[in-house]
Amino acid sequence: MALDTIRIQSGLIKGIPCGNPAYTVFKGIPYAAPPIGENRWKAPLPPISWDGVKTCDTFPPIAIQKFLPEGEFYQKEFFPVEMPMSEDCLYLNVWTPSKTANEKLPVMFWIHGGAFIRGYGHEMEFDGEAFCKRGVILVTVDCRLGVLGFFSHPDLSARDPHHVSGNYAILDLIQALKWIHQNISAFGGDPSNITIFGQSAGGILSQALASSPLAKGLFHKAIIQSATGINSLTKKQTLSENEKYGKTITDKIGKTINELISMPAEEMDDLIVGAIDSDGLRMAPVIDGYVLTDLPGTCVALGKHMDIPYMTGSVKQDGLLFAGMPDIRTKNEFENYMINRYGDKANKFLELFDIKSDKDVLPAMNKFFKANAKLAPYSWANAHLRLKRKPVFVYYFDRDIPGEDHPGAFHSSELWYIFGTLQRCWRPMEGIDYTLSAIMTDYWTNFAKYGDPNGKGLPHWNKFTEENHAIMEINENHTKSIDTDDKVLISMDELLYNEVISDKSK
Repeated sequence: MALDTIRIQSGLIKGIPCGNPAYTVFKGIPYAAPPIGENRWKAPLPPISWDGVKTCDTFPPIAIQKFLPEGEFYQKEFFPVEMPMSEDCLYLNVWTPSKTANEKLPVMFWIHGGAFIRGYGHEMEFDGEAFCKRGVILVTVDCRLGVLGFFSHPDLSARDPHHVSGNYAILDLIQALKWIHQNISAFGGDPSNITIFGQSAGGILSQALASSPLAKGLFHKAIIQSATGINSLTKKQTLSENEKYGKTITDKIGKTINELISMPAEEMDDLIVGAIDSDGLRMAPVIDGYVLTDLPGTCVALGKHMDIPYMTGSVKQDGLLFAGMPDIRTKNEFENYMINRYGDKANKFLELFDIKSDKDVLPAMNKFFKANAKLAPYSWANAHLRLKRKPVFVYYFDRDIPGEDHPGAFHSSELWYIFGTLQRCWRPMEGIDYTLSAIMTDYWTNFAKYGDPNGKGLPHWNKFTEENHAIMEINENHTKSIDTDDKVLISMDELLYNEVISDKSK
């Protein structure tokens, strides 16, 4: 019989059966006290205990955020319905296949994406039943986002015992991981076998956790999706810079921190967001010397990250997410593009393409951007190995997802496959998509179990090692682990690594 009512440190909770009644889901468990009132813009506090039995049958309100416009691509894809939201958002959800509390199953801790300003742990593409089927417990989490998750100000730092502000979202995740250590055994989980995984902004937050001294020992493996790279995927922000900018915001809107704390959350959020200029504060991790000592994406270059098993990868269109494919059609335009991008090192790259006429430009651009999409996880894995750390498993997802709009392998499209929720997608999925989904879920859960995605009946995935720069390509031809000798990719990686190391030595 599946677990039903269990005791955690805060009190008794009751879950509900999943679609498969052999599994149980506990929705909306508080892992911290509500971050409201005087607790706004403070590190999270432990959850408040309760009497009686708390029935966890409803997903929690999502963090304060702006909903996407009707018809926008990602709104249609992942956010077709507006969810209730609240500043009181520090909850998590647990899917477990355990029948007793003694099973010691591996645990996967999911961190959603959304550019640090939107998203939630129960988006329709996320579900734990496919993980339960494979003997793994899934935990999804909500944390503070945007202004409430990352705002810095000297008055906020002054009231903090560590004299910092910002990074509240990361502190929320650390509190959630502490909660898992204290409580997951009651769900049949093993607190000594926890894998964090996240995609896009969630992947950056996973990197932040892997490089934060505050998260040491809280997890044992990490999967970073569409977010690795030894260069910064976010604007470099120091605490002093963000405090200064936060002060310009409060001066601009004519409000003190105490006045902002007393305002309703959505009103306060609208006021601050309306005052942020396009070149100013970006709601993202802050280098504060306490939570983070360096950018999450560059800690690996200096060996400031945990030496644990990692899996990382990208999706074909990741490299085009923000810039798009430039309209370059002539040899001269291509040369100018490379000069603008690489300066005095451009000739090194131009030699790799051997463009003799305008007809060679389009193949060269395609070759360049395919290498660019692989660059972030490749450079991350290579820098990791330069430190003589454990081997990494690297993937590249390039299955063009079906649809009349021909979206290709777009950023975030792999999520339907990993969570085994293709049937919820409005797109006309094909048999190969369900085959790929089963393979990918096997890979992800095997990694959580063993630190290695390989398993019986699966195409073999070679490790990324110093001798063998292997990348698992995942597409309509199923999967294939290739040893990359792409000269463009290798040259881009060498240039990037040298630039990062040079910058850090200054």
